[in-house]
Amino acid sequence: MNQIKRKLSFNQSSKEQTKKLRNKFDRKITSIENLSNEFFYEIFDYLDGCEIYQTFSNLNHRFQQLLNSSSLRFKINFHHSTSIEIFMNNYKQIILLNKDQIFSIHLSLSTHNNQIISSLNIDSSFNRLESRVLQSGPGPGTGTGTGTKILRFTGTGTGPGPKFCFLPGPGRD
Repeated sequence: MNQIKRKLSFNQSSKEQTKKLRNKFDRKITSIENLSNEFFYEIFDYLDGCEIYQTFSNLNHRFQQLLNSSSLRFKINFHHSTSIEIFMNNYKQIILLNKDQIFSIHLSLSTHNNQIISSLNIDSSFNRLESRVLQSGPGPGTGTGTGTKILRFTGTGTGPGPKFCFLPGPGRD
């Protein structure tokens, strides 16, 4: 008895292969859980550290693990329009609890935010901090100027100590 096997044409074979691949591909992109940690770290590079923490901290166990990972470094930005209440909340809940993950802090504050500047205590416990910029923004009633960088701190987080540069601006030589 001869068995006759039906052979698939090229189109049929190709369609079946495409269908299998599509099903496999669809499964991967339908669940955010299947994305790699590295993918999320790439996304986090484009976001402010406070936004990352506020957005992802209570989603699920995996994101909590990502946020606590030593591989994640936060870039913290405070703009002159940040209210004192928001700053203090972020400072207590995010900055103080994640000192060892903060890579850079950029403060663009107006002169009326002295309370924020005086409450910011950056010491050696910020062991991964490599950049700190203090920029004066527009003060009350001064319009929307771009501001002047008045102090920049750069360092590697290790070594003998930080380097400070006072940056010249209008009226400062």
